[in-house]
Amino acid sequence: ACKCILGLSIVLIFKIQGSNWVKRTTWIIFLSLCVLMILQNKGFNIKEILNTLLFNCAIGPWNEKHHTFWLVILFWTTMYFIKHSSKYNKFITILFFLFALFSSYSESAKVAIIFSFIIFFISKVRPVFTWGIVYKAMLLYILLFPFVLQILPISNLDSAYDRLYIRFLIWEVASNVIVDELIFGRGFGSTLSLNIIPFLPEFHSSAREWLYTWKTFPGNHPHNFVALIWIEFGLIGALMLTFFLYKFNRFISKTIKHSDVAPYIISIITTVLILFSCSWSIWQTDVVLTYIMFSASLYSLITSGKHKGKSFNAIE
Repeated sequence: ACKCILGLSIVLIFKIQGSNWVKRTTWIIFLSLCVLMILQNKGFNIKEILNTLLFNCAIGPWNEKHHTFWLVILFWTTMYFIKHSSKYNKFITILFFLFALFSSYSESAKVAIIFSFIIFFISKVRPVFTWGIVYKAMLLYILLFPFVLQILPISNLDSAYDRLYIRFLIWEVASNVIVDELIFGRGFGSTLSLNIIPFLPEFHSSAREWLYTWKTFPGNHPHNFVALIWIEFGLIGALMLTFFLYKFNRFISKTIKHSDVAPYIISIITTVLILFSCSWSIWQTDVVLTYIMFSASLYSLITSGKHKGKSFNAIE
């Protein structure tokens, strides 16, 4: 059911072009998704009920996590759509959203929305400055990722929160894999069957032993977008990614400077930067739908923004 709702919203927001009906419908869909998630997470077994009605609903925490990802991505587009709506509508939207988010188990989504809220309020005041910081941070993140993890003694921090430590350990293993084939990487799709045992840190911990039993990356991916690019395409892939980011910055700079949608664009990019840094794959359909949701939401924000002064064409 949630997939159907999100799939419909993807179609709708691609047709935005100033349609008030589409904006209102997307808002209603967003609230409906929040309600469904709250009910499911509070034990009302919505998916199980729908399965008895011949709907094929996947059941499990992994699937629920990606529903939460879709929610936090769609949130920024929805908030822009109701920007000129009543305070009551905004309050209800944020209330249902936070209730759905914090009733879920995805901690990366919670961290992403907290950081993106901070970025949103800063960028409301200084959008160009904020985007400059975010853009430069992304460039450094991409270029320095494997080298920083070679320096930091992450594997020794086994006293850290368990799920956080496992992520750190996976990234350290990814870093070890990267430096072993630094320039060209290991080839497209190599993370699916890559034996990580030779790249495990020497420091012994329960998390290390857990990774050892997997023999490959859990879920067959390094849970980090930048790590995946480095592993499969090496430095060449990282440089291609930074070039894409450079071209995107040139494309979006005019919108950031002149459009009222700038804070929402910066916030949604911050959101997915954190999400895709903590959980990333390219093979599961639910995950691919997350990328489609982000692309559709970003596109609709860019094309629906209104200029603050001098007229401009966002997609010129």
